[in-house]
Amino acid sequence: MKAGARMLSIGTGPSERAKTIMVGVVSRSGTIEGIVSTEIDVDGSNATECIARLFKKSRFSSQIKVIAMNGIGVAGLNIVDIGELRNATGCQILSITRKKPHPKELVKALMAFFRDTKTDVKHRISLVNRTKELQLFRIQGFYAQTTMSKADTSMFIAQAKEQLRLVHLIASGVSRGESKGRM
Repeated sequence: MKAGARMLSIGTGPSERAKTIMVGVVSRSGTIEGIVSTEIDVDGSNATECIARLFKKSRFSSQIKVIAMNGIGVAGLNIVDIGELRNATGCQILSITRKKPHPKELVKALMAFFRDTKTDVKHRISLVNRTKELQLFRIQGFYAQTTMSKADTSMFIAQAKEQLRLVHLIASGVSRGESKGRM
């Protein structure tokens, strides 16, 4: 992958209501080129669809090569189907977190959600289990689960960290009137 490829970084607002904002920042080499947004269900099952919608909404969609996010769970327990998202967009997927991903903990949270709400979570659990197929790297103090090679991940990780921080600030600021917290 070429350095300077466009990236779409995804973040969501607080999970305090039934729906929250999902924001996407399109950037290239650290320069912001556009911002897109939509609504997403908190603890729902439309994460993949919403990210694909943001991708298609961007005038840069034909040039975006990487979609970055902070973990595979967005808006609470709304789990992204990495394979479906990659097929729908043709992009490489990069999920970065400060702490090492623990799929078993996410499955436990989904099971507790099921017990509390009686919402079927079987499909979401299968999506979590499929993340074992992704590459897992520790780079620059972050854990990266990705469809990319280690060399490509290294090339995009610094840009992804900053853009994910920015997208979190935007989503939080729009939702609450002022940004707070960290990625």
